[in-house]
Amino acid sequence: MKNLLIIFFVLGIMISCTKSKKFDSHQWKYSHEGLGHFYPHREAMLQDLTKGEYLKHLHKNEIIKILGKPDDSKNKLMYQISVEWCNSLAPEPVYVKNLIVLLNNKLIFKDFKIEEWKD
Repeated sequence: MKNLLIIFFVLGIMISCTKSKKFDSHQWKYSHEGLGHFYPHREAMLQDLTKGEYLKHLHKNEIIKILGKPDDSKNKLMYQISVEWCNSLAPEPVYVKNLIVLLNNKLIFKDFKIEEWKD
């Protein structure tokens, strides 16, 4: 019985940690600077942002006002969602997840793409 309670407790914590939340521009832009930048709210808001119509028909400059300065902005806007680091003297990322905002030739929102990389 005790083991069963522990299992439910751990599952409850795991579910609450991955709970999605409504997109909020201020929280999306918030960064905790430690080893690089850490965006604690982006993963939870990603589903609402990509399923909603927050950026539909918007120009690149308007998107940047909502999402903040991108990490890369050539023909697309790239935003870091999450990074996991290895535990070593020279830490390197072992997992990276980015949101890519695709733009058309008039720099108007076209679509989203999620890129994930794992070492």
